[in-house]
Amino acid sequence: MSVVALAFEVVVLLFVGLVSSLALAATVGRRLRGVLSPSVRTTALRVLFGAVWIADGLLRFVPGSYSQLSYWLVVMIEDGQPAWLMGWFSFWTGIIAGSPAFWWYGFGLMELAIGFCLFTGFLRRPVYLLGLALSIFLWTVPQGFGGPYGPGSTDMGTGILYAVVFLALLHLDSISGPPRFTLDTTLGRWWPAWQRLVQARVPTQPAAAPRESGVSLGRSADRTSRIERGPASYRDTRTSPGPRS
Repeated sequence: MSVVALAFEVVVLLFVGLVSSLALAATVGRRLRGVLSPSVRTTALRVLFGAVWIADGLLRFVPGSYSQLSYWLVVMIEDGQPAWLMGWFSFWTGIIAGSPAFWWYGFGLMELAIGFCLFTGFLRRPVYLLGLALSIFLWTVPQGFGGPYGPGSTDMGTGILYAVVFLALLHLDSISGPPRFTLDTTLGRWWPAWQRLVQARVPTQPAAAPRESGVSLGRSADRTSRIERGPASYRDTRTSPGPRS
């Protein structure tokens, strides 16, 4: 169990370090910012986050990791959670205790699937929403909202942080340029309906400027000719002969 926890912390530290390095490099020089375009930075964040989820899923199948399921139940029921949350935890404890292996390995398979989709850019938007929901569930149920909070509390748990990263990816994917190195882009070129399913961005031609109607063009030309000719009174004053002596 200690080896599994150490491996998880190492992966998280590597992820945070790589993301911090990319963010720092993106601020150094205009040329470097041009190389690390918003699309490339979003892709790098998505791939790194996918590697973290793959590591999470694999750790659930490590021999001896199944014993952590008992820790889930301790956190939810016997670890000093407030009384007004006991109904919530009792409900989920009864469900998980009925088929613990299903829940433990089922979450492992879901984490592997989410990690694969993030790493390859497959079903990006649906996976962002699924990962957001799963992260919130893991934080509110097995992680016990990160609590109980007291003198010995050190953090709020990883589930809420994962949820924030999924929200960031959902936002960055919508404002960055056309995605690179994604299966969604490749499938969207072969099957246009796939773009509507995953909302994949594709390069589009700029819309042509609307043409003015003949009536508006005629009015504009007439208005221009009047301005060039000037008012009649001004033209008559310039061209009429002066008073005779």
